[in-house]
Amino acid sequence: TSYRAIGDFTLAMDYYNRALDIRKQIYVHYPHREIADSLDYLGRCYQALCDLSRAKQNYEEALEERKKVYEEKPHPD
Repeated sequence: TSYRAIGDFTLAMDYYNRALDIRKQIYVHYPHREIADSLDYLGRCYQALCDLSRAKQNYEEALEERKKVYEEKPHPD
């Protein structure tokens, strides 16, 4: 069970931010899906805490990261 799943959004955000920092260090030279995932998870926490401005900011950053990752790749179907 994750902290987000049990409603401890503040602690979940701490771990998501740590993961995001690590992922940004690992994937410093190119965009990666895991960075987008971390941003999306943070957005979900902010949304649950009714901080919609920060939620939107994280969702938009996640979307931009995903666009960079998948821009040149065809759909797998």
